[in-house]
Amino acid sequence: MKNIKQIIIIFFSFKILILLIGFLYHNLPLQLLHFEHLATEDIQFNDIYYATKQYKNSEFKSKEVVLINTGSLANDDLFRKNLAELIDKVALSKPKAIGLDIYFPKPKNPVNDSLLKDAIIRNNIVTVIDAKENKKSIFLSDKKGLINFPGKKNETVREYYNYKIINNDTIPSFGAILSKSTSKDTLSYLKYSTEKTGFYNILNKNEKINPVNFPAIEASDFFNESHQNELNHIIKNKIVIIGHLGSGNMHNPFDTEDKFRVPTDKSLFNRNLTMPGSVIHANAVQMMLNKDKIITIEGWSYEIITSIILLIYLCLFYYIHHKFHLSKLINVILILASTFPIVYICCVYLMDMGIYYKVGGIFGLIIFLEEFIEIYEGFVNKFNKKNNEN
Repeated sequence: MKNIKQIIIIFFSFKILILLIGFLYHNLPLQLLHFEHLATEDIQFNDIYYATKQYKNSEFKSKEVVLINTGSLANDDLFRKNLAELIDKVALSKPKAIGLDIYFPKPKNPVNDSLLKDAIIRNNIVTVIDAKENKKSIFLSDKKGLINFPGKKNETVREYYNYKIINNDTIPSFGAILSKSTSKDTLSYLKYSTEKTGFYNILNKNEKINPVNFPAIEASDFFNESHQNELNHIIKNKIVIIGHLGSGNMHNPFDTEDKFRVPTDKSLFNRNLTMPGSVIHANAVQMMLNKDKIITIEGWSYEIITSIILLIYLCLFYYIHHKFHLSKLINVILILASTFPIVYICCVYLMDMGIYYKVGGIFGLIIFLEEFIEIYEGFVNKFNKKNNEN
């Protein structure tokens, strides 16, 4: 009974201390105490899921999205004219929908601008709005979607807008319009269905094809009549996203335009800019079409589960401290070994089940908890000894 009482006191003392530290961290005006700009801030252990992911046969099913790389069109005064012609050619193949993932901030050649505007309206193209800066492209159709991703600049893209409220207007995301999603959640945690860059050149017979990635086509191939029948077959009844995958060609290793850090990169920190924004949109569209969803555990649910895990570790540490006299190194080894089941359950098993429980912060709490027990008991023993002497 005494042990249970001690465990309860230690647990609540620890929780109060954590709340106090959190309050000071977020409210003290001392910038030295804030670490938002450290590269380690972007680390999330749940990304281990993608490093261990073994795709099942059922996940190799045909993708519903086809990508077109505008980077293979010459970036000159004729770009908008060629893009207008490209849109008309794509539309002839009768896709389900066409999205244009390109932002046009200002007019250029009036004739070419007019051609592009007419092609967009004529083919009912889904166009884009810059959500963060609340700017609209000068070429808009009736279907306008958000193109920005949640989070900070250069942060790994793990979430996706379903919609966002701007100036009291509810504006759906680019992917939500293309997939005709009716999700009521503002944000969705993305469950990527691709590896590495996320696409392959479907017309390149010499390229090793990864069947989990999206088929992509160079825009320049649409101007080669010999490919027409094959292109019609690839695009028909698919959702097409036209955007930048790489300058000159989609596999240009030196191109960093419109590239983002993504959790499918097996590096947990200092990730490279690897996946084009259009491919992230494609992953979101595929996820929405499959009605695949990751349930994020947050709020009170997160606090309750975290508290249960910490309470289990507290009982374990309390028992070890009173039963054995182990060195600090042995204690650390035991802590590290005991966290492996948490990593597997939370970062692999639950993620595969479509449940996201952010596990990274709990490791620091577990190590701090072990130290806190020693500090607490040392303080109590010193206090009791002083009272006995008096």
